[in-house]
Amino acid sequence: MPTCKHKITTKSKKTTIPLKKVNCGQKGEVELDWQKLKVLTAQQKQIKAQILAIWKKADKPVVQDEFCTRRRNVLFVDFAEYATKMNQKEGYSISNGLYADPYKGFDSEHDSVVYFDDDETIDNAIARMDSIINVANDFKKRLQEAQDHGCERLIDKNYCSETDFEFQDLEDDN
Repeated sequence: MPTCKHKITTKSKKTTIPLKKVNCGQKGEVELDWQKLKVLTAQQKQIKAQILAIWKKADKPVVQDEFCTRRRNVLFVDFAEYATKMNQKEGYSISNGLYADPYKGFDSEHDSVVYFDDDETIDNAIARMDSIINVANDFKKRLQEAQDHGCERLIDKNYCSETDFEFQDLEDDN
């Protein structure tokens, strides 16, 4: 086994390295980041306060017409009142299931011509289809107006009114 003839000696010296060189200048960058964070946090609080102020303005119910009220992005429709009015006007209405409800249906249990009602004609059926189309177009127009004003959802106000409906506000998200 080879042996080393040279004796190696080491002397230890204490050296002081400036903190700036140890963290490669990160201390200054971290302090700058903290300052930026404080500024951004303050801005975030201001922006959030502005958003909540706008939500409060938008939170007031706006009557669209005699059946529809908008609040924030939700349209509240009084389907019961709408049904009453449209049944009087057209003989049909739109329910909260968005299907047409007839005031009166056609009889389907005739054994002979003697039992036919005067309203059970093809002409009457065509007129009733026109009524269904009129009701559907009327309700669609109301929905489109609400959508034009930012509504995205639809609720039957007989189940929950616009004043009783509770929105999850932005401040609850955090």
